[in-house]
Amino acid sequence: MKSHENRIITLSGVSKVYSGKSNSFTALAGIDLTIVKGEFVSIVGRSGSGKSTLLNMIAGIDTPTEGEIFTLGTPIHALSEGRRAQFRGRHMGIVFQFFQLMPTISVMDNIMLPMDFCNYLVPKERKKRALELLDMVGIKDQAKKYPSELSGGQQQRVAIARSMANNPEIIVADEPTGNLDSESADTVYSLLGDLSSKGVTVVMVTHENRKLDFLDRVVTIEDGSLVETGSPVQEGIYA
Repeated sequence: MKSHENRIITLSGVSKVYSGKSNSFTALAGIDLTIVKGEFVSIVGRSGSGKSTLLNMIAGIDTPTEGEIFTLGTPIHALSEGRRAQFRGRHMGIVFQFFQLMPTISVMDNIMLPMDFCNYLVPKERKKRALELLDMVGIKDQAKKYPSELSGGQQQRVAIARSMANNPEIIVADEPTGNLDSESADTVYSLLGDLSSKGVTVVMVTHENRKLDFLDRVVTIEDGSLVETGSPVQEGIYA
């Protein structure tokens, strides 16, 4: 485990209730969770348990009905939607299950989009950084191709490179291997593990019960409540 002296994400009493015309649904109930710098955390649970809702809270994609969320010392629960988007763009990278790459522009241009959005680096430096990131994930030679010309595993590598475009402190990944074969999945896990070893905090939702040696902690959620948090072996999930 990494040192708890360097807390980077803190959730206190976080609940989320979705209200309809005739009833309401509690997706999260009183979540308390702390994640530290460089920690690789996997959130696991059955379908509908609340794990993706929890990830959306951490990413500032959604806001809690009750409770507080501090990320890098910023109360993201209190920010407007626009301010949350700006904060997320500068400090977080997001990796989705289905890649979410723009199909009409090149792989390199996809990676430069977050830099353009956040005005990160001067324009002439953005291409250089995009190529460096593609080299990091092992597909620099695919820079000028369109996403549709790449395999699923290659597209997810592009998505990881894009998530690092603005040099974020945090990566959130929602089932990043759910659409990949086992070999490509292993590559994606290895890349995320490498980022964590370099000090990037990685929070990942996964449904897979497989051995991931580089995980620091597994957080188990059930019916919207955090039921266990511990090492992979303690949890008995990746033993």
